[in-house]
Amino acid sequence: MTITLIIAAALVIGCLIMVSVISHRRRQRRAGYVLPSLASLTHHRPGAGEIQAIEHHLTCAARQAVSNDLHFTLPAFPKKSDHVYRLCNRITRYAIPEKNGQQWHYYIEGNEVYLPAVLDEFIQATNVIDVMFTDGIPMIVGLNGHDLREFTDDHALARPMTKNNNVPVQAAILTNSNADIEFLGTRRESRQEYNLQHSHGFISGTLIVCGVLTALTAVFMPPFLFYWMMAAGAGLLLPGIILSLIPISNRRRLRDIQCYRGIPKRWGLFGDFDHSQKHSISLGGIDLIYPRHWEPWLHQDLGSVTQIEMYEDQQVVRQGKYLSLREESTRFPYRRYGKNLLIALTSAFALLVLACNQPVNLPVKLALNWLTGTETKVTTNFSELQNMPLYVGDFLEAKGVGMCYMPPNLSAQDKPNFRAFDCSGIYWNNTSPLPVPESEQVDRAAALLAELNNQLHPDAGARKVNDSLRNVITRSGMSLLDDFSSLVLKTQALCEFENSDCVRLKNALVNLGNSPNWENLLARAKAGKLEQSNVLLRPASAEALEKLVIATTSTAINKEVENAAMRLNSPPPGGVLLISDEGKSLVENAPVNEQTEEMTPLAHWQSLQKLSNMLLHTPFEVQGIVTDVSVDANGTRHILLHFQPDNVMLARFIGSCILLVVFSLLAIINGIYTFIRWRQRRRRMTDIRRYYDNCFRHDYPSSEVQP
Repeated sequence: MTITLIIAAALVIGCLIMVSVISHRRRQRRAGYVLPSLASLTHHRPGAGEIQAIEHHLTCAARQAVSNDLHFTLPAFPKKSDHVYRLCNRITRYAIPEKNGQQWHYYIEGNEVYLPAVLDEFIQATNVIDVMFTDGIPMIVGLNGHDLREFTDDHALARPMTKNNNVPVQAAILTNSNADIEFLGTRRESRQEYNLQHSHGFISGTLIVCGVLTALTAVFMPPFLFYWMMAAGAGLLLPGIILSLIPISNRRRLRDIQCYRGIPKRWGLFGDFDHSQKHSISLGGIDLIYPRHWEPWLHQDLGSVTQIEMYEDQQVVRQGKYLSLREESTRFPYRRYGKNLLIALTSAFALLVLACNQPVNLPVKLALNWLTGTETKVTTNFSELQNMPLYVGDFLEAKGVGMCYMPPNLSAQDKPNFRAFDCSGIYWNNTSPLPVPESEQVDRAAALLAELNNQLHPDAGARKVNDSLRNVITRSGMSLLDDFSSLVLKTQALCEFENSDCVRLKNALVNLGNSPNWENLLARAKAGKLEQSNVLLRPASAEALEKLVIATTSTAINKEVENAAMRLNSPPPGGVLLISDEGKSLVENAPVNEQTEEMTPLAHWQSLQKLSNMLLHTPFEVQGIVTDVSVDANGTRHILLHFQPDNVMLARFIGSCILLVVFSLLAIINGIYTFIRWRQRRRRMTDIRRYYDNCFRHDYPSSEVQP
């Protein structure tokens, strides 16, 4: 538990540090994303004098706006954490008629900024601009080498903010003092208008996808991480689902929409030069930007007094009696399906992983059968068990004497030399038990090994040569084969069937016997002509011969071990085969197979003989949940058992069932939503065009026309 708490605390601290760093960097660099620059963007923290000058200007500007009854947005007071960003770009401005004169608006490539009146005279064609991003509108605090610290006296700050008659020639100005335009006020954009340009499902979709993947990963985690990750997955899923069902509106994100009344005309200050503005419609000194699908009906309101609503970047949201993005969104909602598609694909992937994983597939099968009812079956007779009605989910207790059995592994690359039994299965029948494995081929291989070992590594006094010759051979370090004919005859007995190892061994013996071929050497050995022949071998030759004999005998013995294990592991027809679906032993004190990687094939054979008698008569007492029942072609009844789960496994089972239900619902619901919204998106533009055609053709009121 301590390790788990440490890991969880480290993860939480790491996430907090990462979020704080990202938010800090994002706050520092946000100017580069809002206002484009023609040169590299730089920033610095403002000094105390600069902040004091900014606050002094904003205070005087607010006082002047109240006294002169002016209506415009002032930036918020700067914070200590705010930075000043220096960029290079053009400044565009235009005037809007007010009760007390004209009010100037300043833009940097469509983004409105606040420019103090004292800096207006320094505008050039291309400007070096110092901008501070406050909580309100971005504020220009310096322009082309001039900043507010140069104008700290009240007289300079009190200059009129509603007119500017001393404008440099190089400044980009939008003005039309004779324009027939009336400013009606501002309003907040509606939720429908906001949804057309913003997706509110990003956060909820991200939470749901992260929750699904976290919960899916928890199923495969060890117990000390399982509960934590399941809790984390639930903590991500629930808020995501709640946000999807009940979207939270944030009025701080809603933009201001300016309302005007005027006469739109098919000319504009930018219309003759900017070919990207296809409509080229202006309202006074404002070039209007329309939605593309409004183009067929824009001429209806040209030349007449029309009420127009637009964002600060001249994006029109409503014009005249019928053209309205809000009305479109109300009648023909703009449905985004990207979030639903992502959730559906993620949930389908999670379902596929869970369905392919047996420990997760099992609890669903058991749960479905437990709902229909299960029973506890107890038996001590295989005949009773063979005919007993069993269903998935039943609890079975069986006791008797059977044969340990391991389901065969058909994978050739994973097939071991000998792993005949692990008691993960018990074969239960009343037939006579199989005999202990015997093999003449193994006996021949053992005889050849023993013969070579006796000649290369003899015991003291076992040599057939005299003592003086034995001493000379010992001092020289060489080896003597004093019964070469016996090696030839035992090799022939072992190698009745030719294989590569036998061919190499026979060739080696032919060379040692100085014979033209194996048949000649074998005939001489059978005739007794090699009984008085002694073969003297150098150490390297003796080692090579020993390796050849070991390789040849190992091949023969391994083959016999596999054949014997296969015969023992192939029970006779009929009976009952109890198998653990987890691969665990069904016997508490199963006979131990002491084989190791270092054991020789002959030792494996001896181990098989030693264990076979115990494995063929193994007392067992099994208890478990039936997970599958089948009968093979030989009439043997296969019963798969799963041990009764402990608390941890039970928690995994319950969690897996809940996840399968949740993932299935997410995949189905979001799949349906994706299909429906995709079809609505395809038909939306057609329905909108039909709606506007009906409106302008018959001049129906907006509230009476149905889509």
